[in-house]
Amino acid sequence: MRVVMIKLRENGVVLSKEAMAKQGKGVYGILSMGESGESASYKSRRLATFEHGGGLEWQVTLYDPQLISIREGKMMLKGYERVRTDSLEMAEHAQSWICDLCPSQDYELPKSS
Repeated sequence: MRVVMIKLRENGVVLSKEAMAKQGKGVYGILSMGESGESASYKSRRLATFEHGGGLEWQVTLYDPQLISIREGKMMLKGYERVRTDSLEMAEHAQSWICDLCPSQDYELPKSS
């Protein structure tokens, strides 16, 4: 589904109003949710994936997403994200996204490659 996404945290810390303002209107892209099997544990895991860019150049994944609210054309998801640290290790941090379900026509639609 096409949405405009705004991240509410950076490295697990809630962003200040000033940092939120720097994000502007958010990022336009494609949000998908589903389950994925993990081969090592044979368990399925819920994922929310947001893809952005002309050729869907980058994507970010929210692991074990939970729908917190849907209101006035927006929904809030929370879960955790995996990021690579400066020491090249993987770390998991709490993350929340606000997704505008009715983005305006001001955003360019990502084109698939």
